Amino acid sequence: MNIFQGNQKLEEAIFTGLDYALWSRHDLDDAFTPFMMLYKNGNSKLVRIAADGNPIEYFESTLKDDGNEYDQIIMCLEGRVPHDGVKQDAIIVKGFDTSHEHGLVFVQRFRGKESGKGFMKLGNPALVDNKEALPVPLVERATHKTVEEPYISGIILNEETGEISREIIAGHENSSILANHLFDRVLSILDINEINFSGKFNINFVPNTIKLGEFTDFIFTQLISDIKNNPSVKDWEISHGKSLSIELKYNEGENTKEKTPKSIESTIPEQSKYQSSSTEELHEEYQRIISIPNARTNISALTDMTELMAEYENRGLEMPNSMNTPNPMPRRNDKPWWKFW
Repeated sequence: MNIFQGNQKLEEAIFTGLDYALWSRHDLDDAFTPFMMLYKNGNSKLVRIAADGNPIEYFESTLKDDGNEYDQIIMCLEGRVPHDGVKQDAIIVKGFDTSHEHGLVFVQRFRGKESGKGFMKLGNPALVDNKEALPVPLVERATHKTVEEPYISGIILNEETGEISREIIAGHENSSILANHLFDRVLSILDINEINFSGKFNINFVPNTIKLGEFTDFIFTQLISDIKNNPSVKDWEISHGKSLSIELKYNEGENTKEKTPKSIESTIPEQSKYQSSSTEELHEEYQRIISIPNARTNISALTDMTELMAEYENRGLEMPNSMNTPNPMPRRNDKPWWKFW
């Protein structure tokens, strides 16, 4: 059964959101800021929600106040889900195509960096609901549901030992989709069960099809980990007495670096509204925002605080609430209203 019912764009958007959420969380000791990815006519934008309370309610109120009609809506947040009688941390992704009345909900369990054992995905993404109610009015639309298929080809190489190795040539503008297809291709090759296969894969990326950077590195590092931890791969290694190895060869000579997915890169403002502000002006703006009546329900205040937080982070500065200042900011239950959990 195709859970996406042929809607390739929704599949792409959901897995891009999941990868971006994992990347956002992997080097943190606490929950990441919930966010939405909103797609329209091939363009997209990233919206972060920093506030106390139920993030889904803020997602929905933001969409209502926004008033725009989108093709796909992706909501990403962190929670805890039961597994074998124990609750575990998990990325929760809700994905909607606005031309369908129901959306999909996936969870991806993980072990956080704060465990002291390093960040690790636990298991595979699991579909937990395919009847999630659409949070916006239904749209009559039959377009923006397909994406270009990844290019994946391969050749067999004869090694001096008499064994063979596999070289895969791959390319696609979306690294998340490409990684999913590469995962399937590697496992399908192992299923052939070639006696003289050395277990060595070389994956060469077609030049200028992906952009190099931290996010891309994270996706393909996770791909290798997912492959090597897959039960069928471990069974192959045991039965053949060999160890699987995967070498990645990126676009040689490409200097372009990215820190956000290509699909959302063009719609994130290049310059923060606070970029030219002094440190003192940042602190004054912080004071202004937290003094706004009912700030936690004020979309404008939430948006300003989110951008202000990003500017503090970009400069490597602590937020005023965590600084040892003579006049610390007022707190509610020792946690500011804009900080999650």
